[in-house]
Parts: sequence; structure tokens; C-alpha cells
Amino acid sequence: MAETGHRDPARVLSLDMDFHRTVVEASAGPRLLAIHNSIEPQTERYWRMYANIIEQLGKSVAEHDLIIQGIETGNPELAEKSITEHWQRGWERLCKMIDALSERGSW
Repeated sequence: MAETGHRDPARVLSLDMDFHRTVVEASAGPRLLAIHNSIEPQTERYWRMYANIIEQLGKSVAEHDLIIQGIETGNPELAEKSITEHWQRGWERLCKMIDALSERGSW
């Protein structure tokens, strides 16, 4: 979808949430997982909007690829750096979208 520009926001959201859920479940302890589970439903609305920004999809996919590369090659430094950068960049993209839609502070 990132390469073709095909729009399927529901599929993008599902794949993205599955990817992040897999990483969190594999790496978080029970306490962090409980915190994640309590916050995730509150943020889902924003991730649904984010999934509609298809031009950003390629950036997210490339970041996911780096995370996977770090995990598959057994390179924890690359995996950690890639996850940290992905969350930061994702947050920045999400904030821009929230600002553009005047959603900040309405929740």
C-alpha cells in the first residue's frame, strides 16, 4: 500500500496495531504491558485518523523495517534506536495531524 498509494485505512490501522502489539508484548514486562493496555484504547481514535494519512505510510513502513532488521539480526542497539526514533517521528507526525484538524485539547 505504501508503494502503490492504494488507500485502505482500516487495513493500515490493523497491520500497524498488530505490529506494535507484537513488539510491545515481546518486550514489555507485565507492568508496562498493563500501562500500555490501559492507554491504547484512549489513543485509538488518533491512530485511526493517522491511518488515513497515506502519504506518511512509506515513512512508517521504512521505520518498521529498521526495527525488524534490528530484531532479526540480533542487534539490540539498532532495534532500540529504531523503536525510539519511530515512536518520536510517529508522535511528531501525529501532532501535526492533530494540529491540522484542530483536535488538540478537545479530548
